[in-house]
Amino acid sequence: MLTSLGGGLLGLLDRRLVLSAWLPAMLFWGGLGALVVTGIGWPTTAHWWLGRPGQFQAALLVLALAWITFCAYLIATLVPAIIRSGEGYWPRLLSRLARWRRGRHLARQARLSMDAAAFGRRHADYPLRAASVMPTRLGNILRAAEDHALDRYEINAIVVWPRLYVLLPDRFTGALAAAKLPLDLMAVIGALATAFAVAGTVIAAIMLPSYAALACAGGGLLGSCLAYAGAVQAARPYAQLIRAGFDVHRTLLLDAVGLRRPRTYGEERSQWEQLSHLWLQGAPEGPTGAALLGYPGLPPADEPPAETSGTRRFLSWWAR
Repeated sequence: MLTSLGGGLLGLLDRRLVLSAWLPAMLFWGGLGALVVTGIGWPTTAHWWLGRPGQFQAALLVLALAWITFCAYLIATLVPAIIRSGEGYWPRLLSRLARWRRGRHLARQARLSMDAAAFGRRHADYPLRAASVMPTRLGNILRAAEDHALDRYEINAIVVWPRLYVLLPDRFTGALAAAKLPLDLMAVIGALATAFAVAGTVIAAIMLPSYAALACAGGGLLGSCLAYAGAVQAARPYAQLIRAGFDVHRTLLLDAVGLRRPRTYGEERSQWEQLSHLWLQGAPEGPTGAALLGYPGLPPADEPPAETSGTRRFLSWWAR
């Protein structure tokens, strides 16, 4: 009965949710439950359990599985917030820590900029502009992927990506989801390990000897650190696919909204810049912005000077 029940519940969950949220939630609550049972005593707990009617045991197992499933869905909704926290989007209370961490990463970015042999590592791990540097390694890897579209095409990735994603080929979105799964899993494990370090320490301090509380605190924090290191490694292939999505498939969005494809690189940058303004602010920028959007019924706008400020930044970066 329990096997069929568990299989039925897992059948309601997709593979991504099971791996990234349901199993970590089960381990988290199982660990806390093991601490409580250890504090009470395993023989005492086993005697109490065996003395309960079978219907009571089945109902308790159903409630436990339902609770874990509920927590899994709740965790899945919090994954973006957990990842943003790992990126360094912290509350104002931690602003001094954020400034100190950001200063360290700025110094590292500057060192990599001066080292020609480290160009590829800098390109993968840090945004090109100092203003975009984040307080954490994870934040810098993902921010570099976001800025990739802006630096090369004047595309505001935050605005354009949700519109582009729905047009991506199934093969590409499958690869993107497969690359995102380890990142989500590491983020969830890190958050639950931190929660276990707090809740497990409190339970162990109340019900178990002091060394058990120290073990829970140390084990939880160690698990959180290892999960963060895993998230950093998992973010790199995911970030590369984000770059590839803009590099290879960006014109799908122009076709979908019925706009003309640009003829030159300078025209493309101007077109995407105006599209980003339109979708973010509700209107193109400046009196000539509408002409740069590329509507088929309008003649192509005069191409802006090649040496725009964004182009100069890109060319100076490329020449390094």
